[in-house]
Amino acid sequence: MEHVFITQKVEVIEEDLRTGKREIYYSRVEDVKGERIWITSPYRRGFNLPPHVGRSLTLKVPGDNCAYVFQAELRRVENNVIALWEIQPSSEAKRVQVREYVRVNIAIKARIEVTDGPDAGKKLTTLTRDLSAGGMRVVLPHALFEGSSAGVLLLIPGHQAVALKSKVLRVIAPETENDKMTGVLEFVDVDERVRKHIIRYLFHKQAERRKKDKELFEE
Repeated sequence: MEHVFITQKVEVIEEDLRTGKREIYYSRVEDVKGERIWITSPYRRGFNLPPHVGRSLTLKVPGDNCAYVFQAELRRVENNVIALWEIQPSSEAKRVQVREYVRVNIAIKARIEVTDGPDAGKKLTTLTRDLSAGGMRVVLPHALFEGSSAGVLLLIPGHQAVALKSKVLRVIAPETENDKMTGVLEFVDVDERVRKHIIRYLFHKQAERRKKDKELFEE
């Protein structure tokens, strides 16, 4: 595969089809021979992705101002000095634009006030499940009407509170008895200075996590 080469970083994407929640595991290309590719065992926060031979994988590799995504099958696992996965692509690589806003799983206190629709005037204080410069997913004590507008005050630790306008895109029911209802909100009419502030904060949190992951991986 022309877009894959030795030492290249790889993201292995695990997605829950029921909720749309994605988890990214990190890996590296160790060898390429024709249509066969060997990558290091994908890991995330010190944990390796279980190596089920025959499983289908979604992989993303970086390109020039873009990324390439393709499907592959795990053919076998080699346990040498480091565990290597032999994979074989099962689809053509698709060129995609790099996401403008990276979503980070993080819990930040948020105050929300619905400004229109049947819930207008309703207020709640909650926590984010994930956050990006384009929107967030939050825990909901009760359902909100999809399409409603809402004011948001993000209480970012160590920073001034950030005020934003948002729109409720969808409400997601709890998956289990112990889970909670969540809502996906999209930020609208965001001041560019506020957007950059959120991006810098999330970039800093990602850097902290990568450092911890690297330390755990190298132990």
